[in-house]
Amino acid sequence: MFNQIINIFHYISHKWRSFWVMIPYGWFGMFLIIPISILIIISISEPKIDTPPFTPLLRYTENYGIEIRLFFVNYYRVLSQALYRKAYFTSLYLAFSSTVISLLLGYPMAYVITRFSKPWRVFLLILVALPFLSSFLVRMCAWTNILSTHGFINFILWKYLGIGPFRCIHNQGAVLLGIVYSYLTFMIFPLYITLEKIDATMLEASYTLGCRPWRAFWKIILPLSTPGILAGSSLVFIPAVGEYIIPEILGGKQCITIGRLLWYEFFVNHDWPAACALALVMMSFLLIPIVAFEKLQKKVERSLDT
Repeated sequence: MFNQIINIFHYISHKWRSFWVMIPYGWFGMFLIIPISILIIISISEPKIDTPPFTPLLRYTENYGIEIRLFFVNYYRVLSQALYRKAYFTSLYLAFSSTVISLLLGYPMAYVITRFSKPWRVFLLILVALPFLSSFLVRMCAWTNILSTHGFINFILWKYLGIGPFRCIHNQGAVLLGIVYSYLTFMIFPLYITLEKIDATMLEASYTLGCRPWRAFWKIILPLSTPGILAGSSLVFIPAVGEYIIPEILGGKQCITIGRLLWYEFFVNHDWPAACALALVMMSFLLIPIVAFEKLQKKVERSLDT
């Protein structure tokens, strides 16, 4: 009986092999290719006040039959107007700065965690992931109370130093703080996984041969942890570029980012073609660091294998 069941499973798996192989491609097409294709179609459509707020690309006319109308003015607006250029620059600047700060903070934290025994590692990793048990929106609203004019920071400065109040919110510094706080975990975990795999005997051998700690770190630990650095940097940089909630809550009116402009064009201005063009240009910009991270990752893996 058991052998018959095994034979049936073998028959089904062999008969439906093509179907199982096509599942990932179907998933890829449904959730990536089709949505991007829809964005491209809407981005080259002409906006209008209607539902939906754009004209179709294909239209039937009595004189010319099927007519195709491509409207590339949306891309010209996105690339030429100063407001959009400033938003792109601000988003890339905040994403790059938050990635660097997250790396500078996350690397020592991940390295220190690997120095503890296993029970303490588990406890510390739980502490790192603990903020994710609460709502992201609630955490950002908590930061508004901390950074506000009558918040905790200004209260401490006034009570113990007699200075203040300072404007700690509704600026790029507050947005940078919020992004680092929100995405620091995504930097720590890849670094921890990479650092944990480094053989401790290599460091002991370098110390035995007279290598100083800082030189051992520079020559051994840092090169071996490069995959974790690249993985953590990509996990922080890519979502930080399109961040909307943090600039909206902590940035104020002066901190204009691509995420906020996308929201405004979609839900306030109802200019879907311009919003789709904004999103596609942003995705094009993101392809550069994604390809760079991928090439660096492969280069590092080849160097480590040799």
